[in-house]
Amino acid sequence: MPEEKTQKKEPPEKQNKHRRSLNQWWADLKENKVFRILTKNYVIATIIFLVIILFIDKNNVLVLIKNRITVARQERVMRQYREKIYQTDEKLKELTSDKDSLEKFAREQYYFQEEGEEVFLVK
Repeated sequence: MPEEKTQKKEPPEKQNKHRRSLNQWWADLKENKVFRILTKNYVIATIIFLVIILFIDKNNVLVLIKNRITVARQERVMRQYREKIYQTDEKLKELTSDKDSLEKFAREQYYFQEEGEEVFLVK
């Protein structure tokens, strides 16, 4: 015969004492001001609404913050490109306005030289 597992039961005094302490705890909790405020229906509804909006919804706060960071990075990149475009436009105006500056640019950037001329590169 298999041995039956016997469960130890607490004596009735301990069960009652435990139940009494839980009941006392629940009564104390009900009397607590903070608990009474938090268990009002409108407070519970507001908390549920905020949790849904802040964390659960597809357009939650975390997504909003991530998108703002992305936009800030993209705006920074756009400013850098605008600055490069401005510098390039200034260089283009300088090169198209004066033949000497165009020749200087060609010699410096592309190592152009005239016939019979020797060019030494010093770096």
